[in-house]
Amino acid sequence: MEIDLTAFLRTHQQTRTEDVSFLVPAGPTQLGAQVRLAKPASVAVCLAGNRGMVRVEVSADLHLCCPCDRCLDEVRFEMPVAFTEEWRLGRAALDGRGRQHSGVHAQAWDAESDDDAEMVVRRTVCEQAADLDEAFWQNAGLALPLKVLCAENCRGLCQRCGTNLNRTVCMCSESPPDSRLSLLGRWRPDPHR
Repeated sequence: MEIDLTAFLRTHQQTRTEDVSFLVPAGPTQLGAQVRLAKPASVAVCLAGNRGMVRVEVSADLHLCCPCDRCLDEVRFEMPVAFTEEWRLGRAALDGRGRQHSGVHAQAWDAESDDDAEMVVRRTVCEQAADLDEAFWQNAGLALPLKVLCAENCRGLCQRCGTNLNRTVCMCSESPPDSRLSLLGRWRPDPHR
């Protein structure tokens, strides 16, 4: 997802607004080997600014599929991704000498207000085009739930035979507890503490 900044570099004081969209194909993602896009996703990018600063607002609704963390059945779910960056167009980009620099010169988190502030990444872009792939997948990774379950009451897999306990009843016998841990079974906290 490469954004061409040439039009912004040519504007002087007036503010320019531009809407761009990208289509991310279904299939593997940069969110891990197990997480795939179930269907193509449209990524909307709104750019506003001039030759000094461009505000970039990105949004997308991803339809993902991955294995359940308990039973390994496939789970499909929707996940919105939205973030904002502010790009300061560096001197190298203005002079056309951006080849000698990397695309990101500096990067920092900055809060615009104290309460429930929207976090905006500010960076200096020293080229006439900027790539959004890394920022998009980093923000998608932050939006990804820590645990993905097929259902809240998913029973998972049997620890002994691997049977999916959501589908069938396991015939494994209850194994006796480890005798080394028997003292823990009798332990009770002191109510006076």
